Amino acid sequence: MKYYLIIFFIASVLTGCEKQLNQPVADNISTINSLEKCEQVLNNTDNMGKQPAAPEISADNYYFRDSVLYSDVSAMDLRHYLWEPDLYKREVNIIDYSHPYKQINHSNEVLSALERIPLVPSQQALRDYIEGACLFYRSYAFYNLLQLYARPYDAGTAATDTGISLVLTLDKEGDQYRASMQACYDQVIKDLRIAAGLLPLLPDAAKPNKPSRVAAWGLLARTYLSMRVYSSAAQYADSCLKYYDHLLNYQDAINIKPFPFGKVNHEVLYQAYLHDDSKLLKGRINNSELLIDSSLYDSYDSNDLRKTLFYRTDGKKVTLHGSYSGSIFCFGGIATDELYLIRAECAARHHNLPLAMATLNELLEHRYKPGTFHALSAASPDSALALVLQERRKELAFRGLRWTDLRRLNKENPVHTIRRLVRGVYYVLQPNDLRYTFPFPDDVLADSKMVQNPRK
Repeated sequence: MKYYLIIFFIASVLTGCEKQLNQPVADNISTINSLEKCEQVLNNTDNMGKQPAAPEISADNYYFRDSVLYSDVSAMDLRHYLWEPDLYKREVNIIDYSHPYKQINHSNEVLSALERIPLVPSQQALRDYIEGACLFYRSYAFYNLLQLYARPYDAGTAATDTGISLVLTLDKEGDQYRASMQACYDQVIKDLRIAAGLLPLLPDAAKPNKPSRVAAWGLLARTYLSMRVYSSAAQYADSCLKYYDHLLNYQDAINIKPFPFGKVNHEVLYQAYLHDDSKLLKGRINNSELLIDSSLYDSYDSNDLRKTLFYRTDGKKVTLHGSYSGSIFCFGGIATDELYLIRAECAARHHNLPLAMATLNELLEHRYKPGTFHALSAASPDSALALVLQERRKELAFRGLRWTDLRRLNKENPVHTIRRLVRGVYYVLQPNDLRYTFPFPDDVLADSKMVQNPRK
Protein backbone atom coordinates (compact mmCIF):
# COMPACT_ATOMS: atom_id res chain seq x y z
CA MET A 1 0.00 0.00 0.00
CA LYS A 2 2.83 2.39 0.87
CA TYR A 3 4.42 1.67 -2.51
CA TYR A 4 1.23 2.53 -4.41
CA LEU A 5 0.71 5.69 -2.38
CA ILE A 6 4.19 6.88 -3.28
CA ILE A 7 3.55 6.23 -6.97
CA PHE A 8 0.22 8.06 -6.76
CA PHE A 9 1.87 11.04 -5.06
CA ILE A 10 4.63 11.31 -7.67
CA ALA A 11 2.13 11.04 -10.52
CA SER A 12 0.00 13.77 -8.96
CA VAL A 13 2.98 16.10 -8.63
CA LEU A 14 4.09 15.53 -12.22
CA THR A 15 0.58 16.08 -13.53
CA GLY A 16 0.36 19.31 -11.57
CA CYS A 17 3.68 20.43 -12.99
CA GLU A 18 2.54 19.80 -16.55
CA LYS A 19 -0.62 21.83 -16.02
CA GLN A 20 1.06 24.70 -14.19
CA LEU A 21 1.70 26.85 -17.24
CA ASN A 22 -1.86 26.55 -18.50
CA GLN A 23 -3.74 27.52 -15.36
CA PRO A 24 -4.12 30.73 -13.37
CA VAL A 25 -1.89 30.84 -10.30
CA ALA A 26 -4.54 31.74 -7.76
CA ASP A 27 -6.95 29.02 -6.68
CA ASN A 28 -9.81 31.47 -6.97
CA ILE A 29 -9.30 34.86 -8.59
CA SER A 30 -12.48 36.17 -6.98
CA THR A 31 -10.76 36.04 -3.58
CA ILE A 32 -8.62 39.03 -4.63
CA ASN A 33 -11.36 41.52 -3.80
CA SER A 34 -9.53 44.43 -2.15
CA LEU A 35 -6.47 46.58 -2.71
CA GLU A 36 -4.95 45.11 0.41
CA LYS A 37 -5.22 41.58 -1.03
CA CYS A 38 -3.78 42.81 -4.32
CA GLU A 39 -0.80 44.19 -2.46
CA GLN A 40 -0.37 40.94 -0.54
CA VAL A 41 -0.02 39.03 -3.80
CA LEU A 42 2.65 41.45 -5.04
CA ASN A 43 4.52 41.51 -1.74
CA ASN A 44 5.24 37.78 -1.90
CA THR A 45 8.99 38.08 -2.51
CA ASP A 46 9.42 34.34 -2.99
CA ASN A 47 7.14 34.58 -6.01
CA MET A 48 7.81 38.05 -7.39
CA GLY A 49 11.46 38.57 -6.36
CA LYS A 50 13.07 35.55 -8.01
CA GLN A 51 15.01 35.93 -11.25
CA PRO A 52 16.25 33.12 -13.57
CA ALA A 53 19.64 31.65 -12.69
CA ALA A 54 20.21 30.01 -16.10
CA PRO A 55 21.94 33.09 -17.59
CA GLU A 56 24.57 32.93 -14.85
CA ILE A 57 24.89 29.14 -15.01
CA SER A 58 25.61 29.36 -18.74
CA ALA A 59 28.03 32.32 -18.59
CA ASP A 60 31.81 32.41 -18.21
CA ASN A 61 32.38 33.82 -14.72
CA TYR A 62 33.09 30.49 -13.02
CA TYR A 63 33.98 26.82 -13.42
CA PHE A 64 33.77 23.52 -11.53
CA ARG A 65 36.29 20.76 -11.08
CA ASP A 66 35.53 17.48 -12.84
CA SER A 67 35.19 15.65 -9.54
CA VAL A 68 32.28 17.91 -8.58
CA LEU A 69 30.59 17.93 -11.98
CA TYR A 70 30.29 14.16 -12.04
CA SER A 71 29.43 13.59 -8.41
CA ASP A 72 27.21 16.40 -7.10
CA VAL A 73 25.58 17.97 -10.15
CA SER A 74 22.30 17.03 -11.78
CA ALA A 75 22.23 15.88 -15.39
CA MET A 76 20.37 19.00 -16.52
CA ASP A 77 22.76 21.32 -14.68
CA LEU A 78 25.63 19.61 -16.46
CA ARG A 79 23.87 20.12 -19.79
CA HIS A 80 23.55 23.83 -18.99
CA TYR A 81 27.21 23.97 -18.07
CA LEU A 82 28.28 22.36 -21.36
CA TRP A 83 25.67 24.17 -23.54
CA GLU A 84 24.28 20.92 -24.89
CA PRO A 85 21.86 21.30 -27.81
CA ASP A 86 19.23 19.03 -26.20
CA LEU A 87 19.14 21.01 -22.98
CA TYR A 88 16.05 19.66 -21.21
CA LYS A 89 15.80 16.03 -22.37
CA ARG A 90 11.98 16.10 -22.02
CA GLU A 91 12.11 17.31 -18.41
CA VAL A 92 9.02 19.35 -17.47
CA ASN A 93 8.26 22.37 -15.31
CA ILE A 94 11.54 24.11 -16.12
CA ILE A 95 11.74 26.84 -13.50
CA ASP A 96 13.58 29.36 -15.70
CA TYR A 97 10.54 29.26 -17.97
CA SER A 98 7.68 28.50 -15.59
CA HIS A 99 8.53 30.95 -12.81
CA PRO A 100 8.58 34.12 -14.98
CA TYR A 101 5.18 33.09 -16.34
CA LYS A 102 4.02 32.55 -12.78
CA GLN A 103 4.99 36.17 -12.11
CA ILE A 104 3.19 37.25 -15.28
CA ASN A 105 0.05 35.36 -14.26
CA HIS A 106 0.12 36.90 -10.79
CA SER A 107 0.41 40.36 -12.35
CA ASN A 108 -2.42 39.71 -14.80
CA GLU A 109 -4.65 38.38 -12.03
CA VAL A 110 -4.14 41.49 -9.92
CA LEU A 111 -4.70 43.77 -12.93
CA SER A 112 -7.95 41.91 -13.61
CA ALA A 113 -8.99 42.24 -9.95
CA LEU A 114 -8.36 46.00 -10.08
CA GLU A 115 -11.05 46.32 -12.71
CA ARG A 116 -13.63 44.88 -10.30
CA ILE A 117 -12.60 46.69 -7.13
CA PRO A 118 -14.58 49.93 -6.64
CA LEU A 119 -12.49 53.09 -6.84
CA VAL A 120 -12.18 54.93 -3.53
CA PRO A 121 -10.61 58.41 -3.95
CA SER A 122 -8.64 58.11 -0.71
CA GLN A 123 -6.98 54.94 -2.04
CA GLN A 124 -5.98 56.32 -5.43
CA ALA A 125 -2.25 56.39 -4.61
CA LEU A 126 -2.32 52.74 -3.49
CA ARG A 127 -4.30 51.73 -6.55
CA ASP A 128 -1.79 53.50 -8.82
CA TYR A 129 1.09 51.77 -7.07
CA ILE A 130 -0.49 48.33 -7.47
CA GLU A 131 -1.13 48.85 -11.18
CA GLY A 132 2.38 50.20 -11.71
CA ALA A 133 3.92 47.33 -9.73
CA CYS A 134 2.01 44.75 -11.81
CA LEU A 135 3.30 46.28 -15.04
CA PHE A 136 6.85 46.43 -13.62
CA TYR A 137 6.86 42.78 -12.51
CA ARG A 138 5.31 41.61 -15.77
CA SER A 139 7.85 43.56 -17.81
CA TYR A 140 10.73 42.20 -15.77
CA ALA A 141 9.50 38.65 -16.38
CA PHE A 142 9.05 39.23 -20.12
CA TYR A 143 12.53 40.78 -20.30
CA ASN A 144 14.09 37.78 -18.53
CA LEU A 145 12.31 35.32 -20.81
CA LEU A 146 13.53 37.21 -23.88
CA GLN A 147 17.14 36.88 -22.76
CA LEU A 148 16.78 33.09 -22.70
CA TYR A 149 14.11 32.02 -25.17
CA ALA A 150 14.47 34.57 -27.97
CA ARG A 151 17.43 35.41 -30.15
CA PRO A 152 19.46 38.55 -29.37
CA TYR A 153 17.56 41.62 -30.55
CA ASP A 154 18.43 42.86 -34.04
CA ALA A 155 16.64 45.99 -35.25
CA GLY A 156 16.96 44.84 -38.86
CA THR A 157 15.04 41.60 -38.34
CA ALA A 158 13.03 42.21 -35.15
CA ALA A 159 9.74 42.61 -37.02
CA THR A 160 9.98 39.06 -38.39
CA ASP A 161 12.06 37.30 -35.72
CA THR A 162 9.97 35.28 -33.28
CA GLY A 163 10.01 36.24 -29.63
CA ILE A 164 8.07 34.69 -26.76
CA SER A 165 4.44 34.20 -25.79
CA LEU A 166 2.98 37.55 -24.65
CA VAL A 167 0.39 36.62 -22.05
CA LEU A 168 -1.34 39.91 -21.27
CA THR A 169 -4.67 38.75 -19.86
CA LEU A 170 -6.15 35.78 -18.00
CA ASP A 171 -7.37 34.47 -21.36
CA LYS A 172 -4.84 31.70 -22.04
CA GLU A 173 -5.22 31.91 -25.82
CA GLY A 174 -2.04 33.99 -25.89
CA ASP A 175 -0.07 30.96 -24.69
CA GLN A 176 -0.48 29.37 -28.11
CA TYR A 177 1.68 31.71 -30.16
CA ARG A 178 5.03 33.48 -30.19
CA ALA A 179 4.78 37.21 -30.81
CA SER A 180 7.34 38.95 -33.00
CA MET A 181 10.55 40.10 -31.35
CA GLN A 182 9.59 43.71 -31.96
CA ALA A 183 6.16 43.24 -30.41
CA CYS A 184 7.73 41.70 -27.31
CA TYR A 185 10.20 44.50 -26.70
CA ASP A 186 7.57 47.11 -27.54
CA GLN A 187 5.34 45.59 -24.84
CA VAL A 188 8.11 45.64 -22.22
CA ILE A 189 8.89 49.28 -23.00
CA LYS A 190 5.25 50.35 -23.10
CA ASP A 191 4.45 48.73 -19.76
CA LEU A 192 7.53 50.16 -18.06
CA ARG A 193 6.76 53.66 -19.28
CA ILE A 194 3.22 53.40 -17.91
CA ALA A 195 4.55 51.91 -14.66
CA ALA A 196 7.00 54.78 -14.24
CA GLY A 197 4.08 57.22 -14.27
CA LEU A 198 2.21 55.29 -11.57
CA LEU A 199 4.95 54.29 -9.13
CA PRO A 200 6.45 56.49 -6.38
CA LEU A 201 9.61 58.25 -7.51
CA LEU A 202 12.13 56.81 -5.05
CA PRO A 203 12.73 53.33 -3.59
CA ASP A 204 11.28 52.45 -0.20
CA ALA A 205 14.38 52.08 1.99
CA ALA A 206 12.54 49.76 4.37
CA LYS A 207 11.06 47.63 1.55
CA PRO A 208 13.57 47.56 -1.33
CA ASN A 209 11.62 44.74 -3.03
CA LYS A 210 8.87 47.25 -3.93
CA PRO A 211 9.36 48.83 -7.37
CA SER A 212 9.66 52.59 -7.88
CA ARG A 213 9.82 55.03 -10.78
CA VAL A 214 13.63 55.08 -10.75
CA ALA A 215 13.62 51.26 -10.78
CA ALA A 216 11.34 51.30 -13.84
CA TRP A 217 13.70 53.75 -15.53
CA GLY A 218 16.60 51.50 -14.57
CA LEU A 219 14.92 48.49 -16.17
CA LEU A 220 14.17 50.56 -19.28
CA ALA A 221 17.86 51.49 -19.50
CA ARG A 222 18.81 47.79 -19.17
CA THR A 223 16.23 46.79 -21.80
CA TYR A 224 17.41 49.36 -24.34
CA LEU A 225 21.04 48.36 -23.70
CA SER A 226 20.16 44.72 -24.51
CA MET A 227 18.58 46.00 -27.74
CA ARG A 228 21.70 48.09 -28.50
CA VAL A 229 19.56 51.22 -28.69
CA TYR A 230 22.16 53.24 -26.84
CA SER A 231 20.60 56.69 -27.09
CA SER A 232 17.48 55.51 -25.23
CA ALA A 233 19.54 53.49 -22.75
CA ALA A 234 21.49 56.67 -21.94
CA GLN A 235 18.28 58.70 -21.62
CA TYR A 236 16.79 56.40 -18.97
CA ALA A 237 20.06 55.94 -17.13
CA ASP A 238 20.32 59.73 -16.89
CA SER A 239 16.70 60.02 -15.73
CA CYS A 240 17.34 57.50 -12.99
CA LEU A 241 20.62 59.01 -11.79
CA LYS A 242 19.18 62.52 -11.82
CA TYR A 243 16.94 61.59 -8.89
CA TYR A 244 18.85 58.72 -7.30
CA ASP A 245 22.62 58.47 -7.73
CA HIS A 246 23.82 56.96 -4.44
CA LEU A 247 27.12 55.06 -4.47
CA LEU A 248 28.52 53.05 -1.59
CA ASN A 249 32.02 53.58 -0.32
CA TYR A 250 33.18 49.99 -0.33
CA GLN A 251 35.56 50.67 2.54
CA ASP A 252 32.44 50.94 4.74
CA ALA A 253 31.40 47.39 3.81
CA ILE A 254 34.63 45.71 4.94
CA ASN A 255 33.45 44.96 8.47
CA ILE A 256 29.82 44.06 7.74
CA LYS A 257 29.16 40.45 8.84
CA PRO A 258 28.42 37.75 7.94
CA PHE A 259 28.14 39.02 4.35
CA PRO A 260 29.38 42.33 2.96
CA PHE A 261 26.96 45.16 2.11
CA GLY A 262 24.05 44.14 4.34
CA LYS A 263 20.40 43.80 3.40
CA VAL A 264 19.87 47.57 3.45
CA ASN A 265 21.98 48.83 0.58
CA HIS A 266 21.52 52.40 -0.62
CA GLU A 267 22.63 51.56 -4.16
CA VAL A 268 19.75 49.14 -4.63
CA LEU A 269 16.84 50.45 -6.67
CA TYR A 270 15.01 47.14 -6.66
CA GLN A 271 15.93 44.09 -4.57
CA ALA A 272 15.64 40.65 -6.18
CA TYR A 273 17.72 37.50 -6.23
CA LEU A 274 18.65 34.59 -8.49
CA HIS A 275 16.63 31.49 -7.67
CA ASP A 276 18.44 28.69 -5.85
CA ASP A 277 16.89 25.64 -7.47
CA SER A 278 19.97 24.73 -9.48
CA LYS A 279 22.47 22.45 -7.76
CA LEU A 280 25.20 23.93 -9.95
CA LEU A 281 24.99 27.62 -9.10
CA LYS A 282 22.56 27.10 -6.22
CA GLY A 283 21.75 30.79 -6.65
CA ARG A 284 24.01 31.25 -3.65
CA ILE A 285 27.33 32.77 -2.76
CA ASN A 286 28.25 30.10 -0.20
CA ASN A 287 28.88 27.36 -2.76
CA SER A 288 32.45 26.40 -1.90
CA GLU A 289 32.80 24.29 -5.05
CA LEU A 290 32.06 27.15 -7.45
CA LEU A 291 35.46 28.50 -8.54
CA ILE A 292 35.97 31.95 -10.04
CA ASP A 293 37.38 32.23 -13.53
CA SER A 294 41.02 33.28 -13.14
CA SER A 295 40.86 35.89 -15.91
CA LEU A 296 38.03 37.60 -14.03
CA TYR A 297 39.64 37.44 -10.60
CA ASP A 298 43.08 38.52 -11.84
CA SER A 299 41.57 41.57 -13.56
CA TYR A 300 41.01 43.28 -10.18
CA ASP A 301 43.79 45.55 -8.88
CA SER A 302 45.23 44.62 -5.49
CA ASN A 303 43.76 47.86 -4.07
CA ASP A 304 40.35 47.17 -5.56
CA LEU A 305 38.02 46.33 -2.68
CA ARG A 306 35.75 44.34 -4.97
CA LYS A 307 38.42 41.64 -4.97
CA THR A 308 37.92 41.23 -1.23
CA LEU A 309 34.20 41.91 -0.93
CA PHE A 310 32.94 39.88 -3.89
CA TYR A 311 35.33 36.93 -3.47
CA ARG A 312 37.32 35.01 -0.90
CA THR A 313 40.41 32.86 -1.27
CA ASP A 314 42.15 30.28 0.87
CA GLY A 315 45.29 30.44 -1.23
CA LYS A 316 44.26 27.45 -3.33
CA LYS A 317 40.90 28.44 -4.75
CA VAL A 318 38.73 31.55 -5.16
CA THR A 319 35.01 31.38 -4.41
CA LEU A 320 32.11 33.82 -4.08
CA HIS A 321 31.72 35.91 -0.94
CA GLY A 322 29.51 39.02 -1.19
CA SER A 323 26.39 40.11 -3.04
CA TYR A 324 24.06 43.10 -3.01
CA SER A 325 21.36 40.87 -1.57
CA GLY A 326 23.24 40.99 1.74
CA SER A 327 22.53 37.28 2.17
CA ILE A 328 23.48 33.88 0.81
CA PHE A 329 21.61 34.59 -2.44
CA CYS A 330 23.09 36.17 -5.55
CA PHE A 331 21.67 39.63 -6.25
CA GLY A 332 19.39 39.74 -9.28
CA GLY A 333 17.87 43.20 -9.01
CA ILE A 334 18.71 46.73 -10.19
CA ALA A 335 21.26 49.06 -8.58
CA THR A 336 22.81 52.43 -9.32
CA ASP A 337 26.25 51.02 -10.17
CA GLU A 338 24.69 49.35 -13.20
CA LEU A 339 23.19 52.68 -14.25
CA TYR A 340 26.56 54.44 -13.93
CA LEU A 341 28.07 51.81 -16.22
CA ILE A 342 25.23 52.12 -18.75
CA ARG A 343 25.71 55.89 -18.82
CA ALA A 344 29.48 55.50 -19.26
CA GLU A 345 29.13 52.89 -22.01
CA CYS A 346 26.59 54.92 -23.96
CA ALA A 347 28.72 58.06 -23.64
CA ALA A 348 31.73 56.19 -25.02
CA ARG A 349 29.67 54.85 -27.91
CA HIS A 350 28.49 58.40 -28.65
CA HIS A 351 32.13 59.65 -28.59
CA ASN A 352 31.57 61.72 -25.46
CA LEU A 353 34.92 60.92 -23.83
CA PRO A 354 34.68 63.44 -20.94
CA LEU A 355 31.32 62.08 -19.75
CA ALA A 356 32.32 58.44 -20.24
CA MET A 357 35.50 58.72 -18.20
CA ALA A 358 34.07 61.06 -15.55
CA THR A 359 31.18 58.63 -14.94
CA LEU A 360 33.45 55.60 -14.82
CA ASN A 361 35.96 57.28 -12.51
CA GLU A 362 33.22 58.44 -10.15
CA LEU A 363 32.11 54.83 -9.74
CA LEU A 364 35.59 53.39 -9.35
CA GLU A 365 36.66 55.99 -6.79
CA HIS A 366 34.13 54.39 -4.44
CA ARG A 367 35.55 50.89 -5.03
CA TYR A 368 39.22 51.29 -4.05
CA LYS A 369 41.05 51.52 -0.76
CA PRO A 370 41.12 55.18 0.33
CA GLY A 371 43.85 57.15 -1.39
CA THR A 372 44.84 54.40 -3.84
CA PHE A 373 42.67 55.07 -6.87
CA HIS A 374 44.15 56.95 -9.82
CA ALA A 375 41.69 58.25 -12.38
CA LEU A 376 41.59 56.36 -15.66
CA SER A 377 41.97 58.12 -18.99
CA ALA A 378 41.33 57.13 -22.59
CA ALA A 379 42.76 58.49 -25.82
CA SER A 380 39.84 57.43 -28.00
CA PRO A 381 36.19 56.36 -27.79
CA ASP A 382 37.22 52.78 -28.55
CA SER A 383 39.70 52.64 -25.69
CA ALA A 384 37.13 54.26 -23.38
CA LEU A 385 34.55 51.66 -24.38
CA ALA A 386 37.03 48.85 -23.72
CA LEU A 387 37.68 50.21 -20.22
CA VAL A 388 33.97 50.55 -19.46
CA LEU A 389 33.17 47.02 -20.64
CA GLN A 390 36.02 45.60 -18.57
CA GLU A 391 34.73 47.37 -15.47
CA ARG A 392 31.18 46.33 -16.27
CA ARG A 393 32.16 42.68 -16.09
CA LYS A 394 34.08 43.21 -12.83
CA GLU A 395 31.32 45.23 -11.16
CA LEU A 396 28.27 43.22 -12.25
CA ALA A 397 29.55 39.63 -12.05
CA PHE A 398 27.09 37.03 -10.76
CA ARG A 399 24.01 39.20 -11.22
CA GLY A 400 22.63 37.27 -14.18
CA LEU A 401 23.71 39.98 -16.65
CA ARG A 402 26.79 38.46 -18.29
CA TRP A 403 24.82 36.18 -20.65
CA THR A 404 22.92 39.12 -22.15
CA ASP A 405 26.17 41.08 -22.45
CA LEU A 406 27.80 38.24 -24.38
CA ARG A 407 24.77 38.00 -26.66
CA ARG A 408 24.64 41.70 -27.51
CA LEU A 409 28.40 42.34 -27.69
CA ASN A 410 28.97 39.42 -30.05
CA LYS A 411 26.38 40.94 -32.39
CA GLU A 412 28.69 43.93 -32.80
CA ASN A 413 32.12 42.35 -32.50
CA PRO A 414 32.10 38.53 -32.46
CA VAL A 415 35.20 37.93 -30.36
CA HIS A 416 33.86 36.39 -27.14
CA THR A 417 34.33 32.63 -27.30
CA ILE A 418 33.58 30.64 -24.12
CA ARG A 419 35.42 27.40 -23.34
CA ARG A 420 34.99 24.75 -20.68
CA LEU A 421 37.64 22.08 -20.06
CA VAL A 422 36.00 18.93 -18.73
CA ARG A 423 37.77 15.57 -18.49
CA GLY A 424 40.40 16.69 -20.95
CA VAL A 425 37.86 17.80 -23.56
CA TYR A 426 37.22 21.43 -24.53
CA TYR A 427 33.59 22.44 -24.93
CA VAL A 428 33.27 25.64 -26.94
CA LEU A 429 30.50 28.19 -27.38
CA GLN A 430 31.30 30.35 -30.39
CA PRO A 431 30.03 33.95 -30.81
CA ASN A 432 26.43 34.11 -32.06
CA ASP A 433 26.02 30.34 -31.68
CA LEU A 434 22.42 29.09 -31.85
CA ARG A 435 22.86 27.79 -28.29
CA TYR A 436 22.78 31.36 -27.01
CA THR A 437 19.01 30.91 -27.34
CA PHE A 438 17.46 28.28 -25.08
CA PRO A 439 14.97 25.70 -26.35
CA PHE A 440 11.39 25.74 -25.15
CA PRO A 441 10.56 22.87 -22.78
CA ASP A 442 8.66 20.02 -24.42
CA ASP A 443 5.64 20.40 -22.15
CA VAL A 444 5.30 24.03 -23.25
CA LEU A 445 5.23 23.09 -26.92
CA ALA A 446 2.91 20.11 -26.47
CA ASP A 447 -0.38 22.04 -26.36
CA SER A 448 0.57 25.06 -28.44
CA LYS A 449 1.39 26.23 -31.95
CA MET A 450 4.76 27.60 -30.82
CA VAL A 451 7.80 26.80 -32.96
CA GLN A 452 10.91 25.41 -31.28
CA ASN A 453 14.19 27.34 -31.27
CA PRO A 454 16.90 25.61 -33.33
CA ARG A 455 20.02 24.71 -31.31
CA LYS A 456 22.23 23.17 -34.02
